[in-house]
Amino acid sequence: MKLLCITGKKGSGKSVIKGVASQFGIRSIEMHEPVYERMQKEGLELTHENIIKYSEGLRKGGDFAIVAKFVMEKIAKEKMKDDVLIICGIRHPDEVIEFRKRYTALLVAVDCDAKVRFERIRARAEAWDSRTFKEFLKKEKSEKAGLGTEQAVSSADIVIRNDGSIAGFEAKARHLIAMLANG
Repeated sequence: MKLLCITGKKGSGKSVIKGVASQFGIRSIEMHEPVYERMQKEGLELTHENIIKYSEGLRKGGDFAIVAKFVMEKIAKEKMKDDVLIICGIRHPDEVIEFRKRYTALLVAVDCDAKVRFERIRARAEAWDSRTFKEFLKKEKSEKAGLGTEQAVSSADIVIRNDGSIAGFEAKARHLIAMLANG
């Protein structure tokens, strides 16, 4: 099984790659899925603050690959034997190192200007999204402190810019997915 691991900040376009992959019949797992499942089992509300606190708590002992281990448990439990699987939402380079112990894994970072990302987030208007650019930057700073996303982005095998049109980015994603699926 090959893993296409995707990292990037909120609103950068990670889910666009996931959507394009689904058009090729490629399934995906979000890194947050097993974390949210554990939080719900513990009776914790899924708020931004609780998610950050819980995620930082998981990594407190220095195991920055803990969520990757949870995802691999999910892959084994669900007996996934896909040729290619998208892993969306890598937060730390150690997660990819953990995946590479068992799978061939390519880390792709989606990079995008902060103002463009904020406008995209405002447009999708989910309940937990920031309403002001100042709030957006504050949330991003709190995540940056404990989760290591910037380290993951800087250690990526491939970086794709996504400051332009969605159609242009989807074309880049199709090219990437086709290359991975056929290579």
